[in-house]
Amino acid sequence: MLSLSGGITADPDLYLYDLRHALAGGGLRLEVRRSSHYDGGEYLLVELPGNDAAEIKVEHLEQPDTTQFLLHAESDEDEAGDAAILALSRALSAGLSAAGIRHRFEIYAEPTSNEIVEYLHHDWPLGEWDDRRGEAMP
Repeated sequence: MLSLSGGITADPDLYLYDLRHALAGGGLRLEVRRSSHYDGGEYLLVELPGNDAAEIKVEHLEQPDTTQFLLHAESDEDEAGDAAILALSRALSAGLSAAGIRHRFEIYAEPTSNEIVEYLHHDWPLGEWDDRRGEAMP
């Protein structure tokens, strides 16, 4: 069961709707939804058309000098789910790269694992950011 953890940084004027617009036409299904966890919160749901085995949620974080988004996804517990999360992560990374948007995706072997099975990024080298568990990356 693969797990995706990642981040996007951009200038302070980029919001979820702008991010959706930047990715439009890239073959992804993109939908801004209201969060059930945060009052007034929204997130971007990213899927590949025809592939319901994986979805990525992109949440906006308010920051004073930059815009940051956090990404999270987990695959189903089978090879088809793992393949789906890899295909979706690669497609989203390609779309962000084409738009010149700085990002990094770390795909782990399991949600509780430190084993990175794939690293995708644009202008964000490995080791520049600590992972979600607070440990320095190699």
